Amino acid sequence: MRRRFTADGGPVRMRSGPGKGRPGTGQIGPAGPYDLIMTRRAAALVLTALTALVLAAGCGGGGSQTECGLDGCTITFPRSGAAAVSVLGIEARVVGVEGGTAELEIAGQRVTVPVGGETQVQGFTVGVERVTDTEVVVRIRP
Repeated sequence: MRRRFTADGGPVRMRSGPGKGRPGTGQIGPAGPYDLIMTRRAAALVLTALTALVLAAGCGGGGSQTECGLDGCTITFPRSGAAAVSVLGIEARVVGVEGGTAELEIAGQRVTVPVGGETQVQGFTVGVERVTDTEVVVRIRP
């Protein structure tokens, strides 16, 4: 077999098969191990960024405190009902509290939920975790 050399005297590397690999890289196939690792890292980075964006955009509002995770959001409203929040694409607010029951408005629909109870509203599970003199803690899950 005759060896070929480049203009600077170095050997020319041949492809590993017809239409396979990249000359001079030693890679086998159209994508070598380095390309595969970089593709996986890029995919993981994009997935992480999207997850962070969804969680950051999924919860928020003034006058209340929200904590969101992959399984839903927990919102601490002031008992006065002065705050409304947008979570998971819906708006939620406390309308009022009487005894151990909170009246909530979720996605435009009014519901009454006792402390420790849950109800379904437009495909979401809405529960009241606790009611104190100053706050109402609500949990919304998809």
